[in-house]
Amino acid sequence: MSFDSLSTGIAWFQLVFGGAYFVLGLRSKGSHGTEYFAPLGLWFVLGGVFRLLNGRVPDEVLITLYVLSFAAVGVWFVRVQRAFKARSRELARQREQLKS
Repeated sequence: MSFDSLSTGIAWFQLVFGGAYFVLGLRSKGSHGTEYFAPLGLWFVLGGVFRLLNGRVPDEVLITLYVLSFAAVGVWFVRVQRAFKARSRELARQREQLKS
């Protein structure tokens, strides 16, 4: 098995399972514990796309797309994390109010 076929197989694996995680994350909005599925899925999809484009697109363009897209996904991930923490704090406050 050559490196090219292995790399292509890994890229398609990332696309399929990243797409599944992305769709699952978008469809399960508000469900506890699934907040991170959409950004994580998009991260894997982008990784698969960039792996498939490697060697077909000039390196400067590919690096620029890498940085921009992964920064955007990172910002989305941080926003999801902050919203999750805020919701957890609010639920803890409500629980304390019910106890007293």
